[in-house]
Amino acid sequence: MRIAISGDVLRPYDHGGNAAKQNGNIRWLHTIAGWAIAEAVGAPVEPILGQPEHFSLWDAYSRFDRECSVRSWAALYHAEPTPAFLDYVQAIYGDADFVVLFEGNQLLLRSLDLLGIPFIDVVLHPVRFLDDVVLGFRSSDPDVQHRLTEFAIAEEVFFREAALLRGGLMKDTTSIPKDVRVVFFGQTADDKVLIHDGALVDLATAPLPYDTRRFQTFERAGFKPHPFNRDDFGIFARVPFHRVVPVEENFYRIVSSEQIAEIVSVTSSVSVEARYFGKRGTHLGRFPYEFWPGSQGGGAYVPLAHEYLHVAFWQRLFAGHPPGGAVPRGFLGPSKVRLSLRSFWGFNEVTQRVAAGIA
Repeated sequence: MRIAISGDVLRPYDHGGNAAKQNGNIRWLHTIAGWAIAEAVGAPVEPILGQPEHFSLWDAYSRFDRECSVRSWAALYHAEPTPAFLDYVQAIYGDADFVVLFEGNQLLLRSLDLLGIPFIDVVLHPVRFLDDVVLGFRSSDPDVQHRLTEFAIAEEVFFREAALLRGGLMKDTTSIPKDVRVVFFGQTADDKVLIHDGALVDLATAPLPYDTRRFQTFERAGFKPHPFNRDDFGIFARVPFHRVVPVEENFYRIVSSEQIAEIVSVTSSVSVEARYFGKRGTHLGRFPYEFWPGSQGGGAYVPLAHEYLHVAFWQRLFAGHPPGGAVPRGFLGPSKVRLSLRSFWGFNEVTQRVAAGIA
């Protein structure tokens, strides 16, 4: 059985070139899970990267008569594949029995589906405050998708852990003015979740699913820019300039504060997490993912702890049953994946300060 590990091999660097910006994440998934998959299926597992000797971005974009650029990536992200592109995907992925992808490009996932090549797509779950980062899994194979749900983290856990974190933070004082009840959050300008109708949007240009004229009536609203994108992210198109208060507090301190009632973003995970802290979470755009158990269709991503780090988990997915017994459940320990990814989303900052008594 041949399993390949891949991802968004169509995402170029800002400067162009024939290498995918997501190659590092593909290598990361291959490193942490490839060995377990190989043990489970009894065959080597190789990564398919976005680079000339694997999947050439230049060849791929030429199948649409497009230049290799971030603009083309956004324009084609949700597009239907051309016959020429399908031929190219078939040539690269066609001999795989299954493809496991880290945040696969929607154009590529659609192509694999049309070609009958089954896949498992893995994404970062928006809840970032459990013992470790949660990954969401979904499969194009209905049987594998059903087996994934056996290992789903119950939503009760999200509420429980949020309550514990909030309990440790709710009595803290913040520098946010007391009349600020709503905080807007910025995002990185080139996040795939910001793609709408083939273009990247921000707070100014995001399509609104409902009337947001109420934002114009706020006496004051907070705005926290993304640490990797310090500009205004279009906030002044929604709230008058003189009513915007810059906010630098940690997100978990903000959402745990009694005075805050609503968290607003275009499509950020913070608007998902807010609900578990008893706050209103508002997306101005359409959040692109559905998660189990809120959605239980075939397109829902199933949140998992560390089950995917065990050989028996992959044996269960691909063979239907683990020959060695049950799959170990839960987290192996705190922040194993956070440390492996070297990404913390503000969680470690606030928990370490709480533990030291200085939050």
